[in-house]
Amino acid sequence: MSEVGRPADDVPGAGTGGADAAMVEALRVAERRLQRAQLASDVAELDRLIDDRLVFTGPDGDLYSKQDDLRVHRSGRQSMTRVDEEDLAVLVAGDTGVT
Repeated sequence: MSEVGRPADDVPGAGTGGADAAMVEALRVAERRLQRAQLASDVAELDRLIDDRLVFTGPDGDLYSKQDDLRVHRSGRQSMTRVDEEDLAVLVAGDTGVT
């Protein structure tokens, strides 16, 4: 971990070099695109950005998939009015990244 509590790969220039830093920045940009798409319920953009293997825990404690998420955005049953990003950790391992 870096001294600010993030994985070392989240620090620009850390890791094996510039390629890692470029991937970290690309993931940060993609995360911001995801946030904008969530706010707009832009299902086409969400479909592009969310991995097909997504599984997440909803506020009710149940597990949901990418298709579940797209379905509630498409139906209008879910409407986000704001996103408050408190921290964004980015982990890069080889050619895989997670925010």
